Amino acid sequence: MIDNIFHNVENLHIQTHAQIKKIFDRFHNLKSKLLEYINSIQENLQLWNKEFNSKFNQLNKEDVAQAKVQYQKMEEENKNWITKISNALNKMKNCDEYQSFFNQLQGIHKEDCEIKLISTIIQQECECNAISINKSGQLIATGDAENISIWECKEGNMKRVQQITKHPQSVSCLIFSRYTNSFISACKGGRIHCWQQTAGIGNFQSKSEQFQYGPINCMILNKEDNQLFSGSEANRIIVWKVDFESYELTKMQELQAQGYVEGLALNPSEQILASTLNNKEIAIYKKQNNKKWYFHSNATKITDESGSRICFLSEKNFIWVTGGQVGIDSICFFVEDNGQYKETEKKIKLTENKKEYDFHQFDIIYQREKNIVIIKQKFQIWIMRVNYNGELEKISVIQCNSKRTVGTLTHDGSKFIYFERIDNRVGKFYIYNLELN
Repeated sequence: MIDNIFHNVENLHIQTHAQIKKIFDRFHNLKSKLLEYINSIQENLQLWNKEFNSKFNQLNKEDVAQAKVQYQKMEEENKNWITKISNALNKMKNCDEYQSFFNQLQGIHKEDCEIKLISTIIQQECECNAISINKSGQLIATGDAENISIWECKEGNMKRVQQITKHPQSVSCLIFSRYTNSFISACKGGRIHCWQQTAGIGNFQSKSEQFQYGPINCMILNKEDNQLFSGSEANRIIVWKVDFESYELTKMQELQAQGYVEGLALNPSEQILASTLNNKEIAIYKKQNNKKWYFHSNATKITDESGSRICFLSEKNFIWVTGGQVGIDSICFFVEDNGQYKETEKKIKLTENKKEYDFHQFDIIYQREKNIVIIKQKFQIWIMRVNYNGELEKISVIQCNSKRTVGTLTHDGSKFIYFERIDNRVGKFYIYNLELN
């Protein structure tokens, strides 16, 4: 008992010492930045005083007309100086170094999450718009143009064990079962297949095919793995009954949308379905007592911008990521208020990019057991976490060379794998270790 207490104290000392060092570093950065602002303001005040006195001394007290003109000019210049100095004060008050120092200070008792690149593999020569990993983390399915590649993943290496040729057009969605080695695939040609591993690694088969009008952009499974939701560019969401044992899909319900369906999310109780559309709307569907879904309303938005990525952080709160070319490049927050989901003023600012639209593939990943959230936006993949106060905070960022990236996280949250398209001929797989300290 005593040994455990001293061991805990020792660990606390080591961790706190390291954190204080980081706090000192942030403080010195803040101090340097504040001194820059203070020196700049001081110089402006001195220059203002000098110019004002000079103009006053040049005033001809016997020329009334000239004095009136000079008075108006001096008044206007005073306003300009006040605006200039006020702007500098606001910048000083809102500088990034202050927020960085504050976050480091507040985070002294928080767990850190370290990410480490353990493997870079140049393997796939065709486009990859979808990727999913099985429950053990040993099998990965990737879109390979209109084909599906099955990979065995061991010790940071990937080995292709099967290539499936079934879809008529580019594979757009892949999703493994949480409980078995079965998975579901969909393509831009509207075809959906359910695959089952029949014998050993690299032997997946499908005995049935379903069709949905329009290119399929997104798919999600419910927690029981017995219902699939798929969204297409035919302005439809299809609810399917899933039977992984017989690898069959049966259409249960068809929901009409007001635009191309680009993203889907269920709340934790699976009573609310949210859908992002290409017309900038976020459609909210609710489940009735008879288990049927119905359109309830569009979420109330402040930000008039497109974006496909959406995820519920809790029962009545979801996040949505902007993806427009000229926009705010932010994570936006929505809360339920008297049955209506409304955007709040709260934002998390991401890397600004006014040149590119986002590529809509790559859903938000939320590993609830470890509170890890992975969000891709344009050329960055953000590793985040939900802290003890339920707030979303940045941990790290992966800078990509292409916006055409797709990624997946192992079920235990220990490894993150993503594919990045380099050019029209080849792409890279990256494997990262995620470690909570």
